[in-house]
Amino acid sequence: MITAAALALATGLQGGGDPRPQLIELGRSGHLQAELGRVESLLGSDPEVARRLGLDFLHADLLERSGRLRDAAEAFAQTLSSRAGLSPWSRLRLAIVQERLGHPEVAAGLVATLLAGDPPETLIRRGFALLDRTLARGGDCRLLRGLQRDHFAGAARRARDLLEIRCLTGGPEGRDALPLVRDFLAAGTSDAMAWDAAATSIDHPSVAVDRSLALLLGLTAYQHREFEISLRLLRPWTREGPEGPFDNLGRDATYAVARSLFWLGRYPDAAREFGRIASESTEIDTRSDAFHQQGRALELDGDLSGALVSFDRAYREAPAGEWAGAALLSALRLEYLSGNADAARRRLTTLAGSPALASATARGALFIAVSEIEQGRTDRVLPLLDLATRTGETSAEEVSYWRGRIAESSGDLERALDAYLATSAERPFHPLAEAAASRLHGPALATAVARRLESLRERKDAESRRQLSRLAATEADRASWRAEGLAQLAAGRTTAPWVSGGPVPVAEWPLWDESLHDPEDLLLALGLAGEAPGAVLRRFPAGPTRAGLTGATLLSESSAARAGIGVAESIFDRRPRQVPLDWVATDWLRALYPLPWRDLIRDRARAFGVEPALLAAVIREESRFDPEALSAAAARGLTQFVLPTARRLAPAAGVAALDARDLFLPQVSIPLGAAYLAQLGKEFKGNPIAIAAAYNAGESQTSLWLRSCFSAEPEELLAKIGFGETRSYVTRVLQSRNAYRKLWLPVR
Repeated sequence: MITAAALALATGLQGGGDPRPQLIELGRSGHLQAELGRVESLLGSDPEVARRLGLDFLHADLLERSGRLRDAAEAFAQTLSSRAGLSPWSRLRLAIVQERLGHPEVAAGLVATLLAGDPPETLIRRGFALLDRTLARGGDCRLLRGLQRDHFAGAARRARDLLEIRCLTGGPEGRDALPLVRDFLAAGTSDAMAWDAAATSIDHPSVAVDRSLALLLGLTAYQHREFEISLRLLRPWTREGPEGPFDNLGRDATYAVARSLFWLGRYPDAAREFGRIASESTEIDTRSDAFHQQGRALELDGDLSGALVSFDRAYREAPAGEWAGAALLSALRLEYLSGNADAARRRLTTLAGSPALASATARGALFIAVSEIEQGRTDRVLPLLDLATRTGETSAEEVSYWRGRIAESSGDLERALDAYLATSAERPFHPLAEAAASRLHGPALATAVARRLESLRERKDAESRRQLSRLAATEADRASWRAEGLAQLAAGRTTAPWVSGGPVPVAEWPLWDESLHDPEDLLLALGLAGEAPGAVLRRFPAGPTRAGLTGATLLSESSAARAGIGVAESIFDRRPRQVPLDWVATDWLRALYPLPWRDLIRDRARAFGVEPALLAAVIREESRFDPEALSAAAARGLTQFVLPTARRLAPAAGVAALDARDLFLPQVSIPLGAAYLAQLGKEFKGNPIAIAAAYNAGESQTSLWLRSCFSAEPEELLAKIGFGETRSYVTRVLQSRNAYRKLWLPVR
């Protein structure tokens, strides 16, 4: 036990108490060298007690962050027998430093020793990722002999097996890893490791003669968007004529061939493959799906009449099936764009007649309504918006914004003003809230706004102050009304913490008056929250309190930003409705919208002519700032690229030849993301909604949605994005962009 007396290390600190709060404050304020100097002084004045506090580990950490890698390696080596119980963390960090120094063989030996023991759960994934990199770059594969397979379970066992496969296929012994690959893929093909395993065997001689192996590898390639490889492996084994029914694996392969052609932009070939599937399948849902996909391929190829026929057939095959709503909605859209507005409305009536198709009904009603508004025809639009509202799947922002447009067009300016204010009531960073604000300050509503300002000045509630701050013409007036509203909220018991609160001061953390035995508690007490997310969550439980904010902030500022954002979101779910999101205290918002790698994001964005806030927003929504993020489709890293796309972008991004492991490096993934956003910005003329949509759904599909628009207004495109997942993604990205503009990266 470390007594309070022992903590008085003759440091000269006020009261002679625990030095760690001051060290944390130095680190959090960016005074790295001052913190390093203080730690070295403490280690020199009372090394025994300092080591029990873990200050030797902190010393090594600070040396590494200062770029003094050789000194850091020596310091971490000295902490391998840590008196504070931090030996596993020391071994991993020493291995990382050795890798950075160009000694992968040393790093591999260190991390293999760590994994062969019984390391904390939080270190296992990091350990296997490091071992993977270092074995590929010179480590000794014989180290795997010390990692017994039965010692691991779940993802850890799978990571260990993948390393064995890599070593067998790439090692000097040249042993055949094919049996291991079969077993590995039989256990699952959807995770990123599955493709890493499959890639070792796609050129194996057995693939040319072994149908089941070729189909297994080809389907894995398809799942991971390696479409050229998928076609090469699958096409020789998919039937070219009516030889009889396929087994399940063969049917999956035929569908994968068609989809691979589709994603490669070979739309006529894809349409033919889908037509063949539809004509040969005995299952109505499969036929409906195939006709629907055929319609998409034909539409993207420009054959609109053929696409309409296919969408009709998809609906007729299974009117109550999974694809009925999407097919009928696509047919509605094509009818309208072909000039058959009445036919489109009849299809909307068909949709509305089936409660199971409520989502497609809402999107169809909004499609026609927005198209009519943009063409200046508003006389028959309100019933369509009513229908979209009743059936769901349209956000409150969409409905209120377009109601405002109708009211403005018809001269009902008071109603328009109310609708535009409602658009930003719940989500002030929403892209339609931004569009509504622009219209509120336009000349058409100037008189109505002036009258509303006069009436609101007589009221005293916080909501009236919020509306005044949104309607005021000058920044000074907006700030004045905002300050009055914030003062009212600060006086409320439930609202005060959200507008005036901040994190718990370091000196008041619940750590300093007790003996700390858990290594993660010790790491947290050193200010290393990213190394100790479990301790953060224990000591600062999530909730709308200063403790909850502290935990979210500590995680969001560290390498555990994903966990921090999750905590912040759970806290914000309990935010009182009377506290507008854009009035929440900056400390709270920054926990919700953190910005790790700030300098790299800003510098790479500017180098490529991309708005830094947009790049930050894409990273937040793609990976939650987790550099080791993995999607089910093998998208990796901060900006979530699959390897084929990353390799295509690498020259433009200034990134050298890369492999899948490199996508986990921020110095690789961030430039790739910036380069792709720059490319999309040029293709879509800076339209932010189109850029975000293309990042998620691809350029061809986004171009198709743009062709459905009657104006260049981004908000029309948002209404016409046909995929719910993409529409939600675009909204989140642009909300985050607006938040990052406010908090970190203002537009200059």
